Amino acid sequence: MSRGITRRQEEVLEFIEDYFAKHNTSPTLQEMAGHFGISQTGVWYHLKALERKDLVTVRSNSARGIFLTGWKDHVPGISLIDLYDEDEWLGGRRRKKGIFNASALALEAGQDYFCLKMSSPNLVNAGIRAGDYLVMRKARNARNGQIVIASPEGDDKLHLRTYLHSGTKIILQAECDNMGNISCQSCTVHAIVHAVVRFYG
Repeated sequence: MSRGITRRQEEVLEFIEDYFAKHNTSPTLQEMAGHFGISQTGVWYHLKALERKDLVTVRSNSARGIFLTGWKDHVPGISLIDLYDEDEWLGGRRRKKGIFNASALALEAGQDYFCLKMSSPNLVNAGIRAGDYLVMRKARNARNGQIVIASPEGDDKLHLRTYLHSGTKIILQAECDNMGNISCQSCTVHAIVHAVVRFYG
């Protein structure tokens, strides 16, 4: 036992850590109650005790609103990044959907990451499907063949395309058959794809 807490509170913390690592989301009170064989009120009692000790944050308005305080201190190497819907983010609405657990991806310290959940088949030719998660790293430069979020010169619209640079021309290549390529002299790169994550089952 450590952290100045009871054995059961230690077990609750470990369960939250393990659950998040496996499912990429927090457990519900019902799931925790079932696991420990106690009532949801009993789980709530333990969580509030841990919250008073600044070890968890509980958002009572969310079914999966249990978060360990300072995740990196509790789970070595874990990285929690903001999760957005693809269409909303590209459309300029930065309404966060939740948190994405990118602990397995060895994110680089000092870089700014976020995650998009694909809601369209717009990258299907690149092997990326609706429902996949794109872990994006904010960047101003891209290399040939990288999938980027970019705006062509004179256009504020954001496009999720493959970046191709040849001579003086830049092509933002479409990765589905019903979209055309965008050719321009210059563009603003906003972010590049760091990793693609797909969950099965």
